[in-house]
Amino acid sequence: MNSEFERGYASTLAALQRPGSIEPETVLAALSHYLAHLAVPHQTSLTRAAVLSPLHATPGCPALLALAHAFESATHQRAQLLEQNPRKLFSRSAHSELSLWLRAVLEGTTSSPELLKIAILGGVLQAISDSKQQYGRAASNIENELVVAFASAMSNSDASTAVVTRVLGATFLQFVPNQKLAALDLPVLATFFFDSLTTLYGPTHFVTYLSAVSKNGDELLSITPNSPLAQAINRTLQDPQYPILPAVSRLIARAVAILADDKSRRLPRVMDDIARALESLSARVEATWTASPLSATQSETEIEPASRPLTQSLWTAFKTLLFATTLIKQSMLSVLIVEPHSSAPALAAIALRTFASLAFVLAQFGGIAAPGGVPELRRAAFNALDVVATDGAESDVLVRALADDVTQSKLAHDHPVWRAKTAYALACIEQLVPVLSDTCIQQVVVPLCEPHLREPSHRETFEAAHSTILAVFAWAGQRLERGDAQADVFGRELIPGYVQALSENAGEGGLRPPQLRLAVTGAARATMHEPALALLLVDSVLNAPISAASVPSATTSPQSSATSNSPSSSNNTVSTASSSGLAAATQTDGPRETLRRGLMLASLLPVLPPRLLPRVLNELRATAASPALSTEQVQDLGDAIYEEISERAGDAARPALVRWWMDNESVFVPHRAAKL
Repeated sequence: MNSEFERGYASTLAALQRPGSIEPETVLAALSHYLAHLAVPHQTSLTRAAVLSPLHATPGCPALLALAHAFESATHQRAQLLEQNPRKLFSRSAHSELSLWLRAVLEGTTSSPELLKIAILGGVLQAISDSKQQYGRAASNIENELVVAFASAMSNSDASTAVVTRVLGATFLQFVPNQKLAALDLPVLATFFFDSLTTLYGPTHFVTYLSAVSKNGDELLSITPNSPLAQAINRTLQDPQYPILPAVSRLIARAVAILADDKSRRLPRVMDDIARALESLSARVEATWTASPLSATQSETEIEPASRPLTQSLWTAFKTLLFATTLIKQSMLSVLIVEPHSSAPALAAIALRTFASLAFVLAQFGGIAAPGGVPELRRAAFNALDVVATDGAESDVLVRALADDVTQSKLAHDHPVWRAKTAYALACIEQLVPVLSDTCIQQVVVPLCEPHLREPSHRETFEAAHSTILAVFAWAGQRLERGDAQADVFGRELIPGYVQALSENAGEGGLRPPQLRLAVTGAARATMHEPALALLLVDSVLNAPISAASVPSATTSPQSSATSNSPSSSNNTVSTASSSGLAAATQTDGPRETLRRGLMLASLLPVLPPRLLPRVLNELRATAASPALSTEQVQDLGDAIYEEISERAGDAARPALVRWWMDNESVFVPHRAAKL
């Protein structure tokens, strides 16, 4: 060492022993520099000096994380120096040299306090995390010591050290492999880290103060800077546990996965405890949010501009809770799917009830049925539905609970929370229809859907209700196909009213033509194995009153719009049902109503029994000849008929339909030669 280097090193040691007025950042930067540049094994004594420094006598989260960063930086610097220096003949490789350096640092942490050891070794481990295998036993020993230090810190933690321990553990245990993490008491670890969630979303933080909102002179909602809510939000944002919640959630998820891999008998209890704790936490958050005037706002224009940054922070906190919940729930659901056990449906039902409490946050991402939603959220929800669906009785219980949560709510039906919960409940119920009892469908599902079938102004619940009813039709059709005659009661009871709901709510602002056609086709498929039901469907279409709302162009393909425009945005798009009426009312219908009824009849063609086709075809021809339709509207109807016959007609009906089209094409599209 040259004299200048020695003086700098001596100054660094002195600053560590007696910091005085020197900024801690300056001392740590010097520490990092000399750790990297000193010859081995001087790192041992320098590390020990850092451990004994008054800077770390009563360390908090910022000081410990800064210390960890200093050692991480020193490790990177040392590795870079070794790579840059040319090797001499017979000299050790850069990796071997760094291994010696790592051992020297590790030795310097001997007998150091657990939190300091976690910070130092965590920083070093983070630096070599991408290439640990190249450092062999040195890296392995650091992992071992880190796990031992954390186990001791966790078991000895109290109110003054628990937060720091959780922050350090969440930050650095992610770099420890599962086989070593398994040495910890994982059920205790999961509970220990879950306390971060209960702390941040508990009574001492912002959730308690959500109702502390006032209105300013312009009648806009206001959160004053000194209000309890503003102070609580700031406390949450400044809590060192808040930014590490994603890491906390991943660590809990890893604990569950490791227990599952080890076939631990403690796993069911751990999952049950965590599931119920999340359910309780989410329900409390929902209750306090619903009681806040902020929850009723439809847009941020109802909030004064100065308060909007705080409300945005609120939503960020809610979304953080949702994603933390999703990570933890998905880890448990993955276990339940691979290794199901008797309590699996009940645990999955708890997960779905938890998401129901957070439906107001889910709605910010389009809910669970939106194709463009967050994949992780959708996967967790649908995995839970798959598990619940293995038990029909549990499915019934869940559906009744979701429905009661909506129907017994005291919120106004235009309240954002109520709409979000309703849309979520319907999306879940749609997936469970095939396993529900007849009683549950008749007494719970249909009554829950019915009011929303005629409310197109609330788009999400409107489409979710239609999608769920269509799932009921598909389920009834499958039972009829299997010879279950009892299922036709659903068709007899539902078809007339549902067709009327479709016809009254089609057109602009309601069901778009592709949605309408898909719905009618779905209804026809559900009745194709029962001639009496098929006849009832045709009569309902012909006799239903048609809404006077305007109809957009009808040439859009139902199949191409199924994802974004269909009443069903989930995988059950086959379960579509409904219809309307056409020729019998053509004389009294206006042009839009006449066209809409014609489109509904055209959608019946691919799936109607052959004996009913002549009646529908005659009605279509009469509609095209109606003076109510313009040439363009006749063309739209012809395009819809052509598409149904050419793309979706079955083998049995196709020859007759093709012949009819060849004979009648000029009625619908006089300028185009027959193509079929």
